[in-house]
Amino acid sequence: MANQHHVRLFARGVADWNKGRVKNPFDPDLSGASLGGQPPGDPKSPSTFARLAGVNLRFADLRATSLGYSDLKGADLSYANLEGASFIAADMTGANLLGACVRNADLRSANLSYANLEHTDFTGAHLGNTDLSRVITLPASIWNAKLFESSEHSAQPSIKVTQINSVSCLMDNIGRIRAELAENDRLFFSG
Repeated sequence: MANQHHVRLFARGVADWNKGRVKNPFDPDLSGASLGGQPPGDPKSPSTFARLAGVNLRFADLRATSLGYSDLKGADLSYANLEGASFIAADMTGANLLGACVRNADLRSANLSYANLEHTDFTGAHLGNTDLSRVITLPASIWNAKLFESSEHSAQPSIKVTQINSVSCLMDNIGRIRAELAENDRLFFSG
């Protein structure tokens, strides 16, 4: 359950929130709160997009919080607990999620381009249609994450698994992958 004092401070806007965290440091508890915007065409209210760019949510408890349809560009979500939170269609370009727990969160159609995902735990998260282009780092846990949208009309993407059992097999596969890359693409190996 969210700390109501934290919710009221958050509602005053990003500038007041960030100043409040500097003036009197605290670990925010906004768990279960509805802090995001409204999706386009919502019959109950006009479309809105929550303006939260640059917000400091470091070490925040955001379990089961709704931050969908939010502008979270450059937000600091490092070490935050985002388990079960909703970030549907959120713009998280350049956000810092270092060490964040994003287990079972819903990030469908979110933009995580240029985000820092180092040591982020996406176990069981829904990442269908999520933009993960040009992420800064990706030694993240994506065990059992949903990486694509499924529907009754589309098949799951086929994934070819190649077992590497020798150096020559590794080099052959690297050569094959390089041949498929564009000239400016970079190839990284982790193993």
